[in-house]
Amino acid sequence: RTRARAWGRPALAAPAAGAARRALCTSPLRLEPALESAISRFRSATLKSGSDRSTIVDEFTRMQSRRVKKVLLLCSDYDSYTFEEEGLLSEVIFQEYAHLNLRTPPMIERVGSTEKAISRLRESPGSYDMVITLMRNANSFVSAAHNLDQSLPIALIALSPTELTSLDPRVDQNQRVNVNKRLMWEADKGPLRADEAAARETAKSSLADAWIWPFLWHGNTSLFTGIFKLVEDRLNAKADSEVGVQLILLVEDSVKFYSSYLPMIYGEVLSLSHSIAKETMSAKERLMRMHSRPKVLLCTNYEEAVDIFSRYSDNIIGVITDAGFPKEGVHDDQAGISLAARIRHEKPDVPLLLQSAQPSESDLAKQAEKLGARFVSKNDPSLLARLREFMLDDMSFGPLTFRRGAGANEPLGSVATVTQLMHTWERLPLSSIAYHARNCDLSRWFNARAEFALAKRFKASNFPEDFIDAQGRERPDWLRNWILSEVRAHRNKLASGVENFENGEADMPFMRLGSGSLGGKGRGFRFLNTVIESQSLANIMPDLTLVVPHCFVLATGVFDRFMEKNALLLPALSAKDDAEVVQLFAEAEMPADVVLALERYLSSMTKPLAVRSSSLFEDAFLRPFAGVYDTYMLPNTATKVSTRLDELCWAIKMVYASTYKQEARRYSDAT
Repeated sequence: RTRARAWGRPALAAPAAGAARRALCTSPLRLEPALESAISRFRSATLKSGSDRSTIVDEFTRMQSRRVKKVLLLCSDYDSYTFEEEGLLSEVIFQEYAHLNLRTPPMIERVGSTEKAISRLRESPGSYDMVITLMRNANSFVSAAHNLDQSLPIALIALSPTELTSLDPRVDQNQRVNVNKRLMWEADKGPLRADEAAARETAKSSLADAWIWPFLWHGNTSLFTGIFKLVEDRLNAKADSEVGVQLILLVEDSVKFYSSYLPMIYGEVLSLSHSIAKETMSAKERLMRMHSRPKVLLCTNYEEAVDIFSRYSDNIIGVITDAGFPKEGVHDDQAGISLAARIRHEKPDVPLLLQSAQPSESDLAKQAEKLGARFVSKNDPSLLARLREFMLDDMSFGPLTFRRGAGANEPLGSVATVTQLMHTWERLPLSSIAYHARNCDLSRWFNARAEFALAKRFKASNFPEDFIDAQGRERPDWLRNWILSEVRAHRNKLASGVENFENGEADMPFMRLGSGSLGGKGRGFRFLNTVIESQSLANIMPDLTLVVPHCFVLATGVFDRFMEKNALLLPALSAKDDAEVVQLFAEAEMPADVVLALERYLSSMTKPLAVRSSSLFEDAFLRPFAGVYDTYMLPNTATKVSTRLDELCWAIKMVYASTYKQEARRYSDAT
C-alpha cells in the first residue's frame, strides 16, 4: 500500500499557462515608484524589533492561554433547576458552546452547601478557575473562599432585583455596583513584587479588593457563557493584545444592564468569529481566528476604565459606556461624558456609544453628539438592538458599507468578506476611496476580522499626505492600487493552505482542495507564487512580465479518499493490463464534496485546462517522476457546466489511473 501511494497520489489540476495569461485573476498591480519609500514604512509598522519576528498565525498557541476549565457552583438542588430547566447545567452550557462554535466548555462541579464548597477549595487548592454562587450564600461563603485563594474570581448571581439590592451591600437601590477590582489579575502567575505581596496580604482581611462580580439572572443561560468569557478575557488581555487582538471596553455599573448586555455582546463577537472562519485559509489559520476574537473588558468605575484604556488604547475597537458611574468613590452623572471626552482626545477614531436613562432629546444626548458619540436611552425598548447596531456598523462587526463621501447618505454597496472587498474596492469612485481612507474604515474592518497585519499597515498610512505626486496632487488611485496589491498578496500567501475550496476565492492564483501533500509540481507552483509576492518582483522589475499558471490543486487526501471509497487498491495492483486499469478507474466515483467543489470552480473558469499529475516524487532530487504519468488537455468549451464537469472528473480519474499503468510501475521498481 505504501509503495502504491508512492507511485501516485497525483494532486494537480491546473489551468493551462495560456489561459492563466488571460483572465483567471488580475495580474499583479504595479505601483508608482514614488510610493515605494512610503510602502516600506507602512510594512515596517507590522514588524517588531528583531529579525526573527513570528507571524500572528505562529503565535496562536500562546493566545487565550488562560481559560476557565473547571468551575465550582454553589447552589441547592432546587435552585439548580432555575438555571437548568431540563437536564444538567453542564449539558446546557455544552450545547451553548457547541452552538457558538467554541472549544471545550468548562467542567462544572456543583455542591449544595457552603461547608462542602469550602471543603472542596481547601482539599484541592488551585483546581478551580472560578466559583459561582447564588447571592443568598455570599455572606457565609465569600470571605472564606477569598481567604483560601485571593486570585479566585467569584461570581454572585441574584435571582431577582430585590435579592440583589438586599443581600449585596455594595449594590445600591438602583442596582449599581462599585467594585475596585485589582489589575494584578492580568499579571502572569509567578513571584509577586513586594508591593503586590503586601496588597495580597491586606486583601486577606478585606473584600474591597477581591475579584467579585455580582450578576442578575434574566433567565438566559447565555449569561454563564458571558461570565466565563469575561473572566478569560480579563486574564488574557495583556498577552493577547501584544499580538494585535482587539478589545471592547464596556463601562457600566448597573448590574441589571451589564448582565443583559453581556450575552448580546458575546453573541455578536462569537458570531463574527464563526462567520469569518468560513473564509479563512488553512486549519491553522482557522484556529488563529478562534483564538483572536475581540475581547470584552468590563469596568464599573471611572478610574478602572481610564486605567484599562491607557493600557490598551491601541487595541480598543470600540467603547460602550454608561453616562453616570463612580468617580473618585462618588457616583458622578457626568463620568461617562468625561471618559468619552478623554478617549476622543487621545484616540479620535475610536467608536463611542453613550447610554443613559435620560431620553434621546436630553442635554446629555446633545453632549454625546458634540463628542461624535452615539447615544441610546436605556428606556428605549430597542436598547439591545441599538447596541447590536452600533457593534455591526461603528465597530465594523458587520458588512463594510461604502459611501461616496462625507454627507452622502446613499450607500454605494457593502461587503461582508475580503473577496467581496477586493472586487468592490477596484470599482469604487475615487471620492469614496478618499473618504474611507480618512475615516480609517479599512483598518477597523480588518482588525475586527483578525487581519492584524493588514490593519496595522493601513493604519500606518496617512491619506492624503503619503499619496501626493510630484505636481502636489492627491492620488487616491495610488491608494486604491496599493490597498489591492497588499490584500491580494496577503490572501495569496494563505491560499496554499486551503483545504476547503468553499473557503477560498475563485480568482486566487493558487487553490487547494483536501488535506495531505501538494506533491512536487504543486509545491513548485506554491513556491513560485510565494517568491513573486514576497519579493514584490512586479515593482522591482516593472519591465519583466512573470507568469505562473493559476492552479487548482487536489491534494493527496483526495486521492486517498477516492481509492478507499471505490476499493481500488488491490484491483488496480492485480490488473492484467492498462486497459483493465483504465476501466476500473473510469467506472469509479469521485467523492461527492470534491465534485461539488469542482463544479463551483468550473462555474467561473471557462478557459482551457491542463489536468496534470503532482505526485510525491514529482520533481524529486535524484528520483524524478516528471513525465511518467498522463496529462490531459481539456478545451473546457461546452455550454453546460455539467458537461465540462464530467470531462474534468474523467480526466482526473485518468491521471489517477496512470499511476497504476505498467510503465509507471516499472519505472518505480527501477528507481
